[in-house]
Amino acid sequence: MKSRVLLIEDNVELAENLQEIIELDVDDVEVVISHTGDQGLACLSAEHFDLVLTDMRMPGMNGSDVVREVRRLYPDLPAVVMTAYAEDELLKAAKDWGAVDVLIKPVQTIQLLSTVTRFVAARTRILIVEDDRQLRTLLSNYLSRFDGVHVTQASDLASAMHLAHNVQFHAAILDVNLPDGTTISRHQSLITDLGEIPLIYITGNRDGALEALPEGLEPPPIISKPFRPNELKRALDEVLR
Repeated sequence: MKSRVLLIEDNVELAENLQEIIELDVDDVEVVISHTGDQGLACLSAEHFDLVLTDMRMPGMNGSDVVREVRRLYPDLPAVVMTAYAEDELLKAAKDWGAVDVLIKPVQTIQLLSTVTRFVAARTRILIVEDDRQLRTLLSNYLSRFDGVHVTQASDLASAMHLAHNVQFHAAILDVNLPDGTTISRHQSLITDLGEIPLIYITGNRDGALEALPEGLEPPPIISKPFRPNELKRALDEVLR
């Protein structure tokens, strides 16, 4: 499955030029162009992307606004800003909101390709499905520190299934009890629905989780709450071997 880059740039000719450079020189990458910040956010709400490249100064929503909304709505999605103004209050604001990199215009091809490759190169894609936002964010931040690991978050099974239709994950970490269902009782079907990937469960009641596992199935990794994040990392390394 191709990695996907959302390019938000109001200069039509420049946008098409950057799109061509990236798609020709970076393997398995698709670039989708939006010409306004609002249009870009609409794309993000409808499709999965691995990276956002946004111009800074555009009519309407500027690049700083885009970064702010990306960080608010999609905290795991990296956003890179392109600007002709190295010293700019908008650029400072974008960095404060969490822009992961800055490309100075005119954008040098080698810098563009290096940046795109760094964020969309082959990664270990992990899905965390947990309705406790604080725990979900803590685990995501912890796992994202490791090289090559990209974490996507979901708060319920419906969201997880939607993501799995668009992204090929390598493993999933699921709370046993979610707002729209008990996961471990559906263990075998979840493996299929999520793309035949290994699953790890987290729960405050390990014995109850084992009892809910359908008969005849080998128990998957089950981690009892509260746990240390490194316990989860060890379990993840084991199932990915």
